[in-house]
Amino acid sequence: RYLIIGQPKSSNFSESNSHPSKPVKLNVWEGTCSLELSSEDSLRITPGTGDWWGCALEIQAEGKGENLSEFASGYFHFEIKGNTTTQIEVGFQTGLYAAGTQVNNQIVFGHDKTYQLSNQWKSYAIPLAQLNQGGDLNEVTSLLFIRGQSGEGTATIDLRNVYFSREGTLENASDF
Repeated sequence: RYLIIGQPKSSNFSESNSHPSKPVKLNVWEGTCSLELSSEDSLRITPGTGDWWGCALEIQAEGKGENLSEFASGYFHFEIKGNTTTQIEVGFQTGLYAAGTQVNNQIVFGHDKTYQLSNQWKSYAIPLAQLNQGGDLNEVTSLLFIRGQSGEGTATIDLRNVYFSREGTLENASDF
């Protein structure tokens, strides 16, 4: 497993973790929302009120991303809750925006979508094959990104226990 956010309870889970090899930066795009890491190892996003908003956990490695190709047939795990009524995207990014190679690899949450937010925590294990939109898993530059259109200002979105795994679905969620 490649752990991004979370503190596993199970020692078995802890022993098999890897972590980002370089520092990770909480990046709010153009000041469009707020993003904070809580003492409970969760992220809280408060969307702004503009036409769009977004933020990411970005690898700080001088233009190089993490090589997560070993997870190509695995899963992207996370727990999420929120009270926004607008559509949001959650996923990871490959490539670089400035170089024109960035690819957003995401799923969409919305009231008329397969994935819907709730005020209660809900766990997801999304196959990378479903998320990957042609991105190069050798160059994962944002380990997690969240964005949406037309923020509400009073909404919040919380994420925790974010990690990639080579196998498994939600059976590992109890390790947190």
